[in-house]
Formats: sequence, C-alpha cells, structure tokens
Amino acid sequence: MLESMRYYKLIILTYLLLSLSLVGMGQTRDTIPFYKHHIGGQMNPLLKNYASYGMIYALRYGYAFNPHLMIGAESAYAFYEDMNRFEAHEWRLTAFGRYTFMRDRSVLPFAELGIYYMYIRWKDFARSIYYMHPNNSFELVNEDEKIRHFNILKAYVAPGISINLYQHRLRLDLMLRVNTDIFKRGYRLRDATTPTYKVVYRF
Repeated sequence: MLESMRYYKLIILTYLLLSLSLVGMGQTRDTIPFYKHHIGGQMNPLLKNYASYGMIYALRYGYAFNPHLMIGAESAYAFYEDMNRFEAHEWRLTAFGRYTFMRDRSVLPFAELGIYYMYIRWKDFARSIYYMHPNNSFELVNEDEKIRHFNILKAYVAPGISINLYQHRLRLDLMLRVNTDIFKRGYRLRDATTPTYKVVYRF
C-alpha cells in the first residue's frame, strides 16, 4: 500500500515539475543579479517501503561559474526504523554538477548529475520467532541482535526546477532523482526514483 502511494506521489510530482517548467518558459524576462554562492538545506520525514518512521537532514554548497553552470557538494544523514524489527543510520556524501537552462526567470528548469558515497549502519533487533518443522511442530527460536555495515557508491541524474521565493536570493529547488539502481535486474523506475527538495540561499 505504501509503495503504491509513493508511486502515485512520484507521478504527481513529475507532473508538477513539468507544468511549472512550462510556466517558467512563458514568463516575462527580468534582469536578476548573478550570485556565485548557493547554500541549501533540507529536513523532512523519509518515506521507505520497509520502514515505519524516518527522517532525513541534508546540507549542500554550490559554486556557480556563470548563471548556467554550477558544481558543489552535499552531506546528508538519515535515520529510519521499524519499531519491532530494525533501525538504520545512513550517511551520504555527494559531489554534483548542475546546468540551468535559462536565466532571469522566477522559475528555472535545470538538470543535475551527481555521484555519492553512502555508509549504512543497520541493526536488526533481537526477537523471538516460531519455526515450523517438517512434521508441522513449532519451535520458539530466539534471534540475537545483529549489526551490519554497508558501503555503497552510486550515481544519479535529476531533472528539476528552481523557484524564486524572495528577491531571487531565497529559492526552492525541486527535483526528481533517478539513481543507478534503475539498471539492476528486478528494479523498477519507482524503486530508483526519489523526489527531493532544497531551500537555497544565494549570495
């Protein structure tokens, strides 16, 4: 059920991104100051199909060479859990590049390409389960707490839009990240796609 809801949210967000991009293309052009430094942040609940609760925090910095080209780095931390089964801590470091297709607009479409390293500390809680033998008898089995570590390297591409919130210094970036899981066997587009946002201050 949660997976289906997430899939429909992705469809709605994609529609909004495309609609706002078309609106941005039809806007009246105004002269907007060029800012080299971009600092962005994110904090929101994290939706995962297998977790009952989660939060994500992210901070990024971007340096713009001109109104179209920017490079930067991002650091993110996420926590998610299922109260009776596990908890996980996830740290992520990202290097990215972005190309903005227009300038001097309130809504700016862009494309972002990035590569990131992710470290996950996963803890399975101790629990008791019933094991059924071939003769249909049951046995209570106690499983000990287990801690596992994962080191993952991935890349992503993300179409998105940047929306002016206040005097072109404060902007809202919305994007749809598609990572390299899409090339794995058995993975679908919705398994590798994540909607995300950043509130960005430029100076």
